[in-house]
Amino acid sequence: MVGRRCFGRLGALALYALLAIPVAQAATSKPNSADCPSLIPPMVDVSHLASFYANTSSQSTIDPDKYDLYIKRTRDFDDLLKFVVQFGAVASAANGSASAPPPSTSCLLRQLDGWARTNALTRGIKRNDDVGQRQAAMLQAWAVVAITSALRQTPDIDTASEQYRDVIQWLKKLAWSIHSEFLRSPKKPAWKKQVANHSHWAGLAQARVGVLTGDSRLLQAGMKELDRALDAVDDDGALPREMARGERALHYMNFAVLPIAGLVSIANETGYELSDAQMDDLLRLVRFTLDANTDPAAFEAKMAQKQLMQGVRDELVWIDVILPTIEVNDPELAIKMRQYARTVGPLQTRFYGPVPAAPVSTP
Repeated sequence: MVGRRCFGRLGALALYALLAIPVAQAATSKPNSADCPSLIPPMVDVSHLASFYANTSSQSTIDPDKYDLYIKRTRDFDDLLKFVVQFGAVASAANGSASAPPPSTSCLLRQLDGWARTNALTRGIKRNDDVGQRQAAMLQAWAVVAITSALRQTPDIDTASEQYRDVIQWLKKLAWSIHSEFLRSPKKPAWKKQVANHSHWAGLAQARVGVLTGDSRLLQAGMKELDRALDAVDDDGALPREMARGERALHYMNFAVLPIAGLVSIANETGYELSDAQMDDLLRLVRFTLDANTDPAAFEAKMAQKQLMQGVRDELVWIDVILPTIEVNDPELAIKMRQYARTVGPLQTRFYGPVPAAPVSTP
């Protein structure tokens, strides 16, 4: 299933409203480094990574010892994402208010440049087994998505600065590293070619950098993943790979729908038109996932398995992201989404950050 493609002129991609940064402007403030948070030590080496799940068929049971090791290993990475997402949240609030002071873009660039200059998240990838290489690629993808989410909130960022150029070059390196991991080579094991939340996040990261840098190859890689994601939606509106995650199926449905929503948003803004059949797939997916969240007991009955609810709502920002598309194509479903979002908002996640322009989860 392939949507109708309309990428337009490559130069226009850099003006895409969701991600693009305007022509260089001076930052509103140039604080001394003492005014900025301490630099977070870059996580440069990503060798010897491993899954923190026990080896079960559903990959849904966390091994406590493995999880503790993973948390310790990725602490600096997690701190960076927290910083970036918090920056985006403050910037988003300032963009929507005449009284809220904007955060310092100089502090953001200073923090990111520390990671960019060390080529963070790129060293030692090949010193992993297949699982570790995939985990390294996911760290890269989540970093790209979180960072580009913050950059889109900062219209006054100094795009002519050396720091900004360093960050952009680093993001490009990460995107192409992700691209390499997710190439569908016949030499790779079958599980690495599955269409699932991993590939959706990878597609979103590539598309984000493609738009930011005007690289049509990365943008098209993201749109191809959107095609595959929608083609994977079953007749009920579920994603079979995520439904196979046992007691964490509801969590992984939300976790997979979020990057799909991000890809749809990019498709809308860049002229990548979904076919009628793809839109039907998307509406079924949104309806199913919304129903699963509004009535988790019914979802559990369908699954014949109780769901672990911790963290289930962490990724519900997909509602904010996808709502403009649903409002146009199914107004009644959009009303239900708004009603539900207001009961659980405000919505954001450490991987995606806040959504600009009056998110629906804000009453």
